[in-house]
Amino acid sequence: MSKRYVQIDGKEYFWANQWYDLETYSPVPHSIVNQINALFEEQERKQREDQIKQAQYEDEANQAFRRLKEKYQVAWYDEFSPISRLNRVLMEIDDGKILTEGDEHWLSDEGLFQALALYYERVGKLASAGSNWRKANRPDRTIEITEDQRLHNNSAILTTRGGALRDLGALDEAERCGQTAIKLAPKDFYPYNLLGAVYFQRGDPEEGDKYFQVARSLGSRPYDEISNIRSAIEKAGADEKRRVIEYLLRKDPERYRWTRSYI
Repeated sequence: MSKRYVQIDGKEYFWANQWYDLETYSPVPHSIVNQINALFEEQERKQREDQIKQAQYEDEANQAFRRLKEKYQVAWYDEFSPISRLNRVLMEIDDGKILTEGDEHWLSDEGLFQALALYYERVGKLASAGSNWRKANRPDRTIEITEDQRLHNNSAILTTRGGALRDLGALDEAERCGQTAIKLAPKDFYPYNLLGAVYFQRGDPEEGDKYFQVARSLGSRPYDEISNIRSAIEKAGADEKRRVIEYLLRKDPERYRWTRSYI
């Protein structure tokens, strides 16, 4: 309904300094003017109600998104719009849906490891869940979800558990996990990388290199080895750190020049 045109009971009226009958072009009586004014007042009232309802809807959507971010431990993430990709993904997780591979990669790329870990827990991918809890600096949670002894016949789960134990400095337990994982899956390079990192963290890089060499022969990428070595150096004690850095610089001073930053 326009401010310059209105229809009442099948008759049309238009505004030109006052209201006129469109058919006769004569001014409309006062009673019709009152009806027209009443129509516009009703229209404005409905618009105000709609605006209030929209504001309430948006507030509820914002609050629901905030609660989801808290539930999936990503409240720190700088996104507040309920029409964002994050809200859609969290809603799908909360509704029990299976995420696309693209959404899984997106969560990982954005550093939303907590949400991804909780999702993997729900779908029963405990090795992946544990890995993401470690990335979220929650190795304790990895230990919790892999505690059940019935899970310890799975090489991937044992390797993830061993990595979390290594994060917490429990190197003997981490080594036991790695050795058992190798027995379960001798052609899988992940447990060899775990043991390589364990020995580097102990300050025994010569022994660690033996495991890294096997991991490389089974398909491990150079990036994985460097990442594990870097992690081991960061977690090692002062003496162990020194021995590892000296060993690496003797071995290849150019390739391992980045270790000097830890001296």
